[in-house]
Amino acid sequence: MILYFAIFAAILALVLQRLLSGKSLDHLEETHYIDAALVEPDAPFDIVISLTNKSRRILPFLRVRERIGDDMRIHTADSFIVTDSSKRRTVTFSAWLRPRQVLLHRVPVSIARRGRYYLLPLTVAAGDFLGLNETVRTTERFSEVVVVPKRAPQQRISEVLGGFLGDVSVRRFLFEDPVLTLGFREYTGREPMKSIAWTQTARIGSLMVKNYDHTMEPTVSVLLNADTRSKNGEELLERCYSIARTVCEALEEKKIKYAFRTNAIISGSRKGLTDTREGLGERHFCGILEGLGRASLDASSTLGGLIYDALRPTGESTNGYILITPEQPGRYMKEIARLRERSGGRLLVITAEEVGTW
Repeated sequence: MILYFAIFAAILALVLQRLLSGKSLDHLEETHYIDAALVEPDAPFDIVISLTNKSRRILPFLRVRERIGDDMRIHTADSFIVTDSSKRRTVTFSAWLRPRQVLLHRVPVSIARRGRYYLLPLTVAAGDFLGLNETVRTTERFSEVVVVPKRAPQQRISEVLGGFLGDVSVRRFLFEDPVLTLGFREYTGREPMKSIAWTQTARIGSLMVKNYDHTMEPTVSVLLNADTRSKNGEELLERCYSIARTVCEALEEKKIKYAFRTNAIISGSRKGLTDTREGLGERHFCGILEGLGRASLDASSTLGGLIYDALRPTGESTNGYILITPEQPGRYMKEIARLRERSGGRLLVITAEEVGTW
């Protein structure tokens, strides 16, 4: 009796082995993704691996291999990490799935450096009924995360900003009716001497006075220059991106509306991140943070080109410019002078060299 049962079981196993051989992955749906879009440097986030059994039978054995990028630090047990001869790291685990089961496996990781990172291919393998053979499949699904720049030291940025933000914001917060320059008109003799616009007067040849608008709010335009000839260009640019983040945070804190423009080439993103219209709030700030995280170390134009674009009419009223640049812009003093004139003298130039290292 036992002999007959053993023969029957062997025949049944061989039949199932033949029927199911090479079909173990037919009803498996696998994917992986990153559970965050923007992260701080060294902040943990998860790579999520999803396995779905779409059939009515058990998948008895699955082996999953997730390649991990060199820049990612893995926060999981060492027993799950495999390093090959090329020093490529793979997180490996095995599982089985009940009918219609969905399994989510999380791999906690972090990244120290600013930039744009994406997932490498995911590999799954399934054994046959007797475990004699293995079917392997590789899946590529695009999923990325952007690591934003680190904050520059607040104290150093505050020292460089000095009274610039106070000069812009004092009109908004200290006076009941802040007055801002809307344009210019001819002098009638009734205006006070302090209202005379001497630059415009010299240009036109007759006395001109500032035309004030009591309803406008102060705004600042932040210009980030990525054009550099310095031998330490990469280091200085990384410093510039951190400075730009901290400056924008200071503007957010003081509730000063600001626009953002850069000539840095933005990796894998739309043009809008290089030219952000004036605004305020979390959504506005996060858009700029994404642009800073995606920014490459190459420029699409010179500093002169960046200033030229910034001076083109946009329908917005900029009451001051903050120019962030790797080194002293000695070659573009004429363009700098135009910025200063347009803003009525409210121009602040911050160089990464003067802020120093941290």
